[in-house]
Amino acid sequence: MKAPELEEIFEITATLNPHYMEGGRLMAMINGGDVTGKIKGKVLPVGGEFGIFISADTYKIDVRAAIQAEDGSIIYLSYGGFMHAEPAKLKMLFSHDGKDLDTSEYYWRTNPIFETAAPAYSWLNHTVFIGSGGYTPEGKVIYRIYAVK
Repeated sequence: MKAPELEEIFEITATLNPHYMEGGRLMAMINGGDVTGKIKGKVLPVGGEFGIFISADTYKIDVRAAIQAEDGSIIYLSYGGFMHAEPAKLKMLFSHDGKDLDTSEYYWRTNPIFETAAPAYSWLNHTVFIGSGGYTPEGKVIYRIYAVK
């Protein structure tokens, strides 16, 4: 059996409101953002991050969001995943200093699931995706999303 290949589908950049913490749970609402690539559009200012620190070096991601494609179609997405780094570097990822870390200094991967009623994007409903996260130099969250072929 041949190993699956990856195809880069699009890139998402977004900004978040300041986060709240309760115990190990982090909550931050999405302000909005941009989608570029095979799908073009914007991240709507709905949804947010509701992850939890499961140890000093691991954060379990839990996000709900929505994209509006250029043609007006709405695409809902949810994703889990993990951020993992040395404790001091993981702490940096949740501050303005996170943008200064090189992506080789941490692990930030997601498994997005998409839902849409738009016929043009129905292929999203039955495709497996993975995402790789980081920050732009301006401090926005950025994800590159890949389809598993």
